[in-house]
Amino acid sequence: MTHRIPIPATAEPDHDQAVAWFREMKAKGLHFHPEDDPRTIGNVIGTDFVPLFTPEEAFIVIGIISTMYTEHPETIWEIIDAGFGEGGLS
Repeated sequence: MTHRIPIPATAEPDHDQAVAWFREMKAKGLHFHPEDDPRTIGNVIGTDFVPLFTPEEAFIVIGIISTMYTEHPETIWEIIDAGFGEGGLS
């Protein structure tokens, strides 16, 4: 089990918990757009692709995002609209 990915307090996070989860992810340097597949997010360093998440972490993130989309799709769009640039979700 990874300790980099925060686990929401409940199985079905409410609005505030979802926003808090994205803020915590951003604070840990694990900031990503919720519509992107966590398995494909990373950086190119030199000629190498370095994934942001391990396969285990990506599986956890996919599960959390899927639950959030199912339970509170409007929250995900609010988070997207809040911006992912400098200062977004601060």
